[in-house]
Amino acid sequence: MEATTDNERYQGIIELQGDKLSDALEHYFQRSEQLSTRLWLTSSQGSCAGMLLQRLPAREYNEEDWTRVNMLLDTLTAEELLSVEPADLIYRLFHEETPRLFEPAFLRFQCSCSREKIDNTIKSLGKTEADAILAEQGSIEVNCEFCNAQYRLDSVDVAQLFAGAELTPPSSNIH
Repeated sequence: MEATTDNERYQGIIELQGDKLSDALEHYFQRSEQLSTRLWLTSSQGSCAGMLLQRLPAREYNEEDWTRVNMLLDTLTAEELLSVEPADLIYRLFHEETPRLFEPAFLRFQCSCSREKIDNTIKSLGKTEADAILAEQGSIEVNCEFCNAQYRLDSVDVAQLFAGAELTPPSSNIH
């Protein structure tokens, strides 16, 4: 799911296709993102490696260049992919193309859940449904499925959420 510019969420569903993970991911990028993508994946005991090639959106592109780059990458062996440093691998494959390498960007997991988002979710249920949950369970508990953070709202918390909003009708969304 991704947010659009007006923060409305949408979800696309792409069928799972292919015998290998790389086939399924290539199909996903082609169907969902409309980007020609190739993916080479390999693993050995204790390590894994991959190479992703993706045609960037452009007004014009040369089909022969795309074919040539694919052919060069198809010569890559699993052993090379696992053992050769990425910069060396790029040079070996594309030294005639004068490749430009960028500084690595380190990725880290960071969940975007927050108390504010939980409060908004509970508000979207409406006061009647929130009160019904409180009556049945004594509190409203929400667990983030990504980072496992736990949020617990008691009757005082819920009353504060809906203070001054008594006239706001509940959301018509089905939860």
